Amino acid sequence: MGDSAAGKTRTLYEAMRATLPGHRFVRPAQPADVPTLITGIVASADPCVLWLDELDRYLEGGCGLTAHGLAELRRSQAVLLATLDASALEGRGGTEVVCQMQHVELDRRWNAAERRRAAESRDPRVARAAARSTTGLGVAEYLAADPWLWTELRLADRAGGRPRGVALTRAGIDLSRAGIGGPLPTSLLFEAHRSYLVDSGGSLLRPEPVDDALAWAGRTRYGVTSMLLPVGEDVWRAHPQLVAAADEAGIPVHRLTWFQAFGAADSLDEILTVALNATRHEPSIGVCLWQALADAGIKEAANNLGVALAHLGRHEEAERVYRTQADLEDGVVLLNLGNLLCRTGRHDEAAKAYHESGERGEANAWNNLGLLFKEQGEFARAEVCLRSAALANAPDAEYNLGVLLEERGRTEEAKASYARAYDAGDSTGLTNWGMLLLDEGRQEEAEPLLRQAADAGDRDAMLSLANAAKADGDMRQATDWYHRAIDAGDARAYFNLANLLRDHGQPGLAEMLYRPAIDAGITSAVYNLALLLMRQERFTEAETFLHQAVAHGHRKAMFHLGYALRQTGRPQAAAAQWELAAEEGDTDAAIALATVLTSPADQARLHKVLRRAADAGEGDAALVLSAMASPETGYGLGTPWHR
Repeated sequence: MGDSAAGKTRTLYEAMRATLPGHRFVRPAQPADVPTLITGIVASADPCVLWLDELDRYLEGGCGLTAHGLAELRRSQAVLLATLDASALEGRGGTEVVCQMQHVELDRRWNAAERRRAAESRDPRVARAAARSTTGLGVAEYLAADPWLWTELRLADRAGGRPRGVALTRAGIDLSRAGIGGPLPTSLLFEAHRSYLVDSGGSLLRPEPVDDALAWAGRTRYGVTSMLLPVGEDVWRAHPQLVAAADEAGIPVHRLTWFQAFGAADSLDEILTVALNATRHEPSIGVCLWQALADAGIKEAANNLGVALAHLGRHEEAERVYRTQADLEDGVVLLNLGNLLCRTGRHDEAAKAYHESGERGEANAWNNLGLLFKEQGEFARAEVCLRSAALANAPDAEYNLGVLLEERGRTEEAKASYARAYDAGDSTGLTNWGMLLLDEGRQEEAEPLLRQAADAGDRDAMLSLANAAKADGDMRQATDWYHRAIDAGDARAYFNLANLLRDHGQPGLAEMLYRPAIDAGITSAVYNLALLLMRQERFTEAETFLHQAVAHGHRKAMFHLGYALRQTGRPQAAAAQWELAAEEGDTDAAIALATVLTSPADQARLHKVLRRAADAGEGDAALVLSAMASPETGYGLGTPWHR
């Protein structure tokens, strides 16, 4: 027994499954069926469980479970399992039936250990509920409200519904999403809700009075759940499930709400949080908020204003803010200024800003300076800066140093750098480290590193493992890794797996995989699919993809396009494609051209193309030229070709 939505039914059901696996499950369709079912259970040779969810329904009017029936069940060794809501227990606690039953109370609030176990659940709904619910709002209550609370809110936003209640709730949701972490006064909700009500239709919806709207938003559902949860007298907070649902639905915070949240924030930290969130979701509004704070003399805000302006491409304004309002003695400000100068191509000034930032203790500045020197080809200076950044524990510095050393051919030092990066908690170099080992033929050493990187979500590692398995002839392992890369969102894996399946005689599956690779912009997939269709003599379909491949610059595609055109009865169009391909240096196209330019009027044109191919070393072209020059052929063109 326990509160509504405490999880009574699910808990009892799982306990039954775990402890009574051999029992027959008996559930009455209606309360009046209970006496008949008890008689059958008593007479049965099989062990039975009588399931009475919401026991109070079976105690009314004496037509369900009676003291006599309970005694019969006890004599038969049957098990009776029932749930009883705490609110329904009032007036039932003294009944003879309830008194005879063993009570197990289930608290709707979970303790810390229970919440930790729930957070580790394999069921994502349970893990999500454990993370988002609070000590006052139980995990089971959160699960019960998800997704019905959000659905109810959306359906109530209509004429004849609860449009003002919805507007008040949405205002609370967005104020929380904007960064207001504390309670929301009714006055703030009332002020903020107007814009939502207007957007929904305003007076046309005949909105209910404010008191009725608040009563609806604060009405309990699913235990203690409500749209707006009371946290004191005249103060509220939005239900966390609704906040999460709005985020997941991608619904933007109302533009006016950002300014209302900014004005309502009651501490500098909360003000900065609102400004940061606005910058992340509505950059132009973020700039307005940072500008107000910078104008008030808050140096940290001036730095963030510069960053926000730079991200919007307003580089001149950003630089002016850094130089006039921010603290240029601050290493972070100098780092951001250096990033801006680097982005706008002023590399010498950027290097100076990075150097000054590094001198003031900003390790990331040495990392960025090292990358700048590397880009400029100053590898020795780049190495010095990256080593300085790595010694100062700058994120990515060891990895970047490893990449530099690898590109300079110093593979042993590169592997050592990747290893140090991994030891410091940066796994980004594992894939590169593993691939270096693969290049050296040390697959047994490479595979654990690549597997670890793949388990961390690195798609390059997944592809490397798939390609290594393919090279070893392990099609099953290769297929598994390609599928993992596909699931991780890597379109290259579609292409590679399609090639693997094509080579193993599965053209239908290969075709299915080439198509999403094409949609992802992999141009080689266009060409390969065209060739696959050509092999199946689906020339008309292949022609479409060959035209695309030609447009993408696949040189050999012109030769195959000519073949497709010839096979579909268009020899002149085929000749035009082959001649273009031959001019691009495709000697096969030159030979193919001889099969369609058979008229004496075309011989001079053909001779020119074949001469070019023969000069490029194409033996078959030389033979054709010799035949054309022979008197026996009747062509009589030119002289025999010789080298």
